[in-house]
Amino acid sequence: MNELTVWEHFVDSMKNKYATFSGRASRKEYWSFVLFSIIVSIVAAIIDVSFDFNEILVNIVSVVFTIPSISVTVRRLHDLNKSGWWYLIYFLPLLGALYMLYLMVKKTQSDDNQYGLSLVNKM
Repeated sequence: MNELTVWEHFVDSMKNKYATFSGRASRKEYWSFVLFSIIVSIVAAIIDVSFDFNEILVNIVSVVFTIPSISVTVRRLHDLNKSGWWYLIYFLPLLGALYMLYLMVKKTQSDDNQYGLSLVNKM
C-alpha cells in the first residue's frame, strides 16, 4: 500500500472520513489535517480582512471543519487505544489541552487494538 502524502491525508479526512468516528488515524493523518485546516483558516482570515467581510469566511471555515476535526481526533485517540470520550478532556482548562497535545504527538501504537488493525503494519 502506498503511503498517502500530507495533502492526500487532508483530502481523505475531508472527503471520505468527514464524520467517521470509527477506526484509527495515524499521527501523520492527524497532523496533516491540522496543518491544512490552519492554512485554510489563515487564508480565509486574510480574505476576510482584505475584502472587509466581517469574518464571514472564517466562520464558514470553522463550521465546515468542526466535525472532521473532532472525528480525526477521535480516530487518533483510537490509534492510541483510548476511547473517543477522552476528547472531553479538552474541557479541563489548560491541563486538558496540554494532555491532548501529548497524546496527539505520541507514536502510533504498533499493535492491533479494539478500534482496528495497526496502521504501522499497513505501511
